[in-house]
Amino acid sequence: MDNINSYKIGPRREYLLLAIPLFLIVLLFAFHIFKITVTQAKGALIIVSGASILFFWRGGYYLIVDDCGIHENIYGLCFRKISWEQVSAAVCYPTFNGKTIGQEIRILILLKGCRQSSTPTVSPEYYHFKHPLKSLFIDYGNYTAIFAKYTVLMTNDEWGQW
Repeated sequence: MDNINSYKIGPRREYLLLAIPLFLIVLLFAFHIFKITVTQAKGALIIVSGASILFFWRGGYYLIVDDCGIHENIYGLCFRKISWEQVSAAVCYPTFNGKTIGQEIRILILLKGCRQSSTPTVSPEYYHFKHPLKSLFIDYGNYTAIFAKYTVLMTNDEWGQW
């Protein structure tokens, strides 16, 4: 994985912007600067726990793409290796944001075994949420050139006709 043909996608450090204020709020509660009731404390604990899980999962999650396949990592530990033979296609969904027109592309990587009829045309996020072991989802950046080297690249309209 250390050769010149490997590409690193992620991690998304902007989740740190969510974790720092919540950590400060927890410190204020711990030092009794805010006086809260038990019900409010339970709600705050749920929010802080959810934000911490989101930060630790998405803040350290990244992909390494190379000639062997795709390696999913969390904080440097590889927990899943996907060879290129297991990938059926990479489906591209352009995003239309006023600031980044033509730069941001959402990519849904479909693995073998997923049904073509259940592939989404509008919401790749929902498909990945329903089938996390049969797909990978990248919702930032434009990595189409990297995936075009190794697998078939399609738009969501082409996938429906395939």
